Order: sequence, then C-alpha cells, then structure tokens
Amino acid sequence: MKIGIDLDEVLADFTSAIIKFHNKTFNTSFQKDHLCIYEFWKIWGGTEKGMAREIDEFYKSHYFENIKPIPGSKIGVNVLSKKHDLKIITARQNYIADKTKKWLNNHFANKFSEIHFANHYSPIGKSIKKSEICLKLDIDLVIEDSLEYAKDCISVGKNVLLFDCPWNQSEKLPKNIKRVYSWKEIVESIG
Repeated sequence: MKIGIDLDEVLADFTSAIIKFHNKTFNTSFQKDHLCIYEFWKIWGGTEKGMAREIDEFYKSHYFENIKPIPGSKIGVNVLSKKHDLKIITARQNYIADKTKKWLNNHFANKFSEIHFANHYSPIGKSIKKSEICLKLDIDLVIEDSLEYAKDCISVGKNVLLFDCPWNQSEKLPKNIKRVYSWKEIVESIG
C-alpha cells in the first residue's frame, strides 16, 4: 500500500517546539492544548504576516533544528516501512527542504521513498494541494493532523487516519476519516 504521511504533528512535534520559541521570544506561557486552531496568530495575537515572520525566525533557530519526533512515530514508521511504500506529504515550504530532509535523515533514515512539499504559506513559489499530490502519487491512505487537509484528501477519494490534536476536533468526522490517538493505533489500523 502507498501511504502518504504528513510531517508536522504526525512525525515531528513542530507545535511544542514553536511554542517554546514563542514563549521564550515574547515571554508568554502558552501550551499545546491552548491551540484549538492551527492559525497560531489568532490565539497568540498579531497578524498572519507577523506570524509568517515569526515562523521564518523559528526556522533559523535551534528550536527548529531540535524538533523531537512524535512519541511512537519511529517505531510505527519502522514497522510500516517493512510492508508499505511510505511517502512524506508536507505543507512545509520548499525553502526549508534541506533542513527538513536533514531532520528526516536524522530520525527516519531510509524509511520514506519520497518527500513532497506542498509549499503552503510560502512567499516564494507556487503551492499545491495535498489532494493533488495524493492523486499524482496514487496514494491509498493518508495520515494527517489537519482536518482541513484530511477533508481535501477525501474529496479525491482517499482514506485518512486523522492524528488527534487540539485543533482538529469535530463532533462528527466525515466518512473516510478515522481519528487515531497514537502511533500504536495507526499501526494496528493499517496492519
């Protein structure tokens, strides 16, 4: 099976790292459960452009370089990579591709056959929908944390495992999206 796996919040604990960066930079005390939406500026205050500048500074920091893997992701990816073709499909921007590949090589060396950048929120270059990448790669299953991206992927007939996060809560999930709470559950769901 071809599995498209998101990077941030599925493999990489991006949010915990950027919260630490934000709290240190602005002397705040936010925690992950404060982020009921992934548009951080709406929680922290400021503007989308200001947040883009902050994220750019975050990308240059040791906080970004030292992002920790999501608990259980290394074991889960190792198990899945033995039976399935794993591909990264991330919203990350093209201009941090080298840093992203370095991080993946440090934590998930030789586990993914390809990495695709959707280049969302980038001031440089064109972005692409995750659903378009899934169609191009003939992905069978997507593992994602964003309900918006999950809905985009099911709109083109893909099944999605939605990794539970504070920003993706919904009373009822659409058909073809299944909420999962851990990498152990992901592995058990896929087999």
